[in-house]
Formats: sequence, C-alpha cells, structure tokens
Amino acid sequence: MFNIFSKIIIEDKVQSTNETIKGIAQNNLFLIAKEQTSGKTAKKKVEWKSEKGNLYLSSSHKITKSLEKQIQTIGLIACYSAVEALKKRTKGKLQIESKWPNDIMIQGKKLGGILCERHENFLIIGIGLNLKKAPKKTFSGINGDISAGSLREFGYRLSPKKFTKLYRKELLKNIKILKRNGFEYFLTDMHLEANYFKLGQEISIKGMLRTLTGTFIGLDKNGFLLLDIEGNRKPTTIKTAEI
Repeated sequence: MFNIFSKIIIEDKVQSTNETIKGIAQNNLFLIAKEQTSGKTAKKKVEWKSEKGNLYLSSSHKITKSLEKQIQTIGLIACYSAVEALKKRTKGKLQIESKWPNDIMIQGKKLGGILCERHENFLIIGIGLNLKKAPKKTFSGINGDISAGSLREFGYRLSPKKFTKLYRKELLKNIKILKRNGFEYFLTDMHLEANYFKLGQEISIKGMLRTLTGTFIGLDKNGFLLLDIEGNRKPTTIKTAEI
C-alpha cells in the first residue's frame, strides 16, 4: 500500500522507481523505494545493485512551455539540487559536487547519479545515492578511475525520507527559478562551488568518434560543456560524452 505524505510516496520494493512513477505521474510527485530490483544508471543503462538504506527516488513534473525550453538542463539542476541538500545536512564540511553531466560526488568518490526521462507530458527525474553503503565498485573514467563512496563512511547519517524532504525543497525551488530565469542563473555557483571539474582544469572527453583533451572553461546557457582545445579558435561545445 502507498503511504502518502505531502506528495511523497514510500514503497517497500519496486523494480524501478522511474518505471513505477510513470504509471501514477502527477506534477511534483516523489516516490521512494526502500529496495529497487532493476535500477538503471544513465551510463549505458546498466543495472545498479540495490543496498538497503540507500536512496532510490524518482519524481514526476509536468512539462510546461517554460520547462520545455530548459528541459536539456534539468539533469544538471537535479544534480545541483541534490548537492545543495547534502551540503545543508553536512553543513558544508564535506566536498560534495556535481560531475557533468549526471554524477554526484563526495570527497572525490561517486555518491550517486541522476537519470532523466520523458514520459508523455511529464519529466521523470530518478536519483540514486549511497546514503548508507557504497558498493565495492570502481568506475573507469577517461580522467582516471573513481571508486564508489557513501555518506555514512564520512560520518553522516541521513535517511532516504529526510534526504527527500531536503532535496524536494531544493529541486522545486530551482525548477521554479529555472523556468523564470533560465539556466544562466545557476552558472556562477556551478562553476565556482558545485562542479567536480574546476575552471582551468585540463580534462579529456570521450565522444562517439574520438577523444578530446582541453581546458575546462565552464558550461554554456544550455548546460553543454565548453572545452578550450589548443589550436581551435573557438571553444568546443560538448553536448554529451563520457568523462
């Protein structure tokens, strides 16, 4: 049975929170699962092991005309909202950042990630976080391997329900700002405080056809990554890639 409080639903077990919420989607509805048996990640849509006590959460949001214009940036906004919620819990004592385009990092480790999907006239935002326990897993990245980390290993306890309340507040606030002011409103904070990659850092990007190496110079108004590559007269815009 569903337990509903302030448009937040808690289920004991589902195959996928994203798939479950599609069947009951309404504006600003949030669904938590205590256990998820067939979760997916954005990267290659691989299955993710479900550890009890971690976060498996999806939310549905009606796609209005103003949100439609910014829809390609919503994954970044969700990451940013999660980072802000976690910073409030840890009082800024941990290095918690978003890693373009959809990862959430803690002290240099992968804490979780975002998966956004479109379903009819709703936007579905899925988020998974290692609140209690991280899998013994290393993610191979073009800029070096990254291990999984959890909030608990750094001395902080946070239940999925409490995180959802913090995150829901941040996400709904930021979606409202996004629709009114556009993605550019968030760029300064994302560049200086909330981004795993720092301005001026040399990074490599693995695209579909080739690997590019250059200097990270920020994100543009569409949420695309900007890379300054030696020999190019203009910054190279990266819409999607593996980092």
